[in-house]
Amino acid sequence: MNDVHFETMTDAQQAAEVLAMMSPLNLDGELVAGSVPSHFPLTIRTLLTEPSRGLIVCFLYRDGPVGYALLIPYWSNEFGVTLLFIDELFVIPQARSPRSPTSLSKNRAAMPSLASPSKELGPRDIATVATLSAQATPLG
Repeated sequence: MNDVHFETMTDAQQAAEVLAMMSPLNLDGELVAGSVPSHFPLTIRTLLTEPSRGLIVCFLYRDGPVGYALLIPYWSNEFGVTLLFIDELFVIPQARSPRSPTSLSKNRAAMPSLASPSKELGPRDIATVATLSAQATPLG
């Protein structure tokens, strides 16, 4: 999986695949408290039409998505900067490995970073998820 690359979703081309990946994340056996699956298409539509509210980042391998992240910026009074909330981060089971955080961090150079935390988030901007992944400890 060394050929994984990251793209900010800017149109609905991969919406069906991302929507399909959202279901296992939230419906794995039972509904996550507060989760409303009928909102998932609205989330995709909102983030595509209003990118300043957040981004969908697709993790692509060869010709298709193998994962996604929903990244939501917000202003932090305590830190005095815009922070990025990772609302969802999902990788399909076939693409996972015990070293996923390390594997993602090796691809950090392929991920553009947010140019300036003070500017409005645009459709081509992306946060550096790999930085957080590099600091994470693999589970299990």
